[in-house]
Amino acid sequence: MPMAAIRRFTDRIRKAAAEPVSSAPQAHPPTPQAELCGAFRFSDGPRLRRQLFSLLSPGARVVLLDCSRVASMDGCGLAVLVEFMEACRVRQVRLRLIEPSSRMVDAFALYGLGEAIELLAERRNAGVDEGLLIILEDDFPESIRLPAAA
Repeated sequence: MPMAAIRRFTDRIRKAAAEPVSSAPQAHPPTPQAELCGAFRFSDGPRLRRQLFSLLSPGARVVLLDCSRVASMDGCGLAVLVEFMEACRVRQVRLRLIEPSSRMVDAFALYGLGEAIELLAERRNAGVDEGLLIILEDDFPESIRLPAAA
């Protein structure tokens, strides 16, 4: 039952996304990295989806997402992440979630996906050194895309 709800969220997000995900090559580091910060809600779904899918560059074998600063995640945010996880799997790209926050782990558990996050989670002493910083919070009406700083 939870997967059906996630699919409905995913379908709604796809329809709401203003621009399609491009399959054209984009300039990304050999190992695309991003840091997720803030609250991920329904209204943020299309922007989050575009930014995550921009990390899937041709030739990438691994995508790292530092999730230590995820403040909260509703079913929609989770649906976007599950869709991204599936896209990575289809493209044979390993997705690693670095230090998922307890709120993120709780969101996965709520939808019966606790095992999925455990398989993808990775503990690391250092955070993401370079890549994208994806912030979605009330203080920032538009998501911000900045180089991540150590």
